[in-house]
Amino acid sequence: MANVVNTPAEQAPSVQVVGGRSWTRRAAIGLVGVIALLGAAAWLLQRYTHVYVSDARVGATMVSVASRVPGWVEAVPISANDPVHC
Repeated sequence: MANVVNTPAEQAPSVQVVGGRSWTRRAAIGLVGVIALLGAAAWLLQRYTHVYVSDARVGATMVSVASRVPGWVEAVPISANDPVHC
């Protein structure tokens, strides 16, 4: 077998995609990255600016109220949907 020397004309050219799919793939990956970053930022903003409570308790002084009082009810000076002021 003879020695075969590949000259530059016979070698396979290196492939560089300039106007093909390479830029679209990079643009798609970049777009997905930007969307993921914006989603993470929105999630963090929601978590830091809103309070989530699954089991809340209120501290208060307990007062017993009798169900019966002596005497008759003479008047009820309120109507439906009146605001209560404390």
